[in-house]
Amino acid sequence: MTTMLIKVLRHDFGFYNSVFKWDALPSPIDSSFEYLLPILELWEVQGFIRLFKIDDEQMIEVLKPLSMKQITHIKKDLSKE
Repeated sequence: MTTMLIKVLRHDFGFYNSVFKWDALPSPIDSSFEYLLPILELWEVQGFIRLFKIDDEQMIEVLKPLSMKQITHIKKDLSKE
């Protein structure tokens, strides 16, 4: 699911809008916020995204897209936990 989220966030970056409404993301991502929250918080600390709310709607702003090398590194780190 993490890989799917990364692909979605990378796909539109710089072309349309770098801000995504969580509920507008494709299934099963849209119903997996709590599951993905630790990963999202890690990406926020690393400066890749910013999490925020508008009118109680969870939003994600992509600050810089992850490279494939970074994706592989993150997956390895998460598998150690």
